[in-house]
Amino acid sequence: MPLIVITALGPDDTQSHLWPEGVLREMDTAKTTLHAQLAAASVPPAPPAGPQSPWRRGHS
Repeated sequence: MPLIVITALGPDDTQSHLWPEGVLREMDTAKTTLHAQLAAASVPPAPPAGPQSPWRRGHS
């Protein structure tokens, strides 16, 4: 079952007052990397190709 998760990526107003811009950029990069890894891990593998594929059983 597909699942779509919407999360906040950028810094909020409180963070922008507490941390310097360089730290906020590092946090943004880390969040982007994490989200990309989670998205890549959530994609199921493609079914095997070729005549031995269980997806083609009974079909010529």
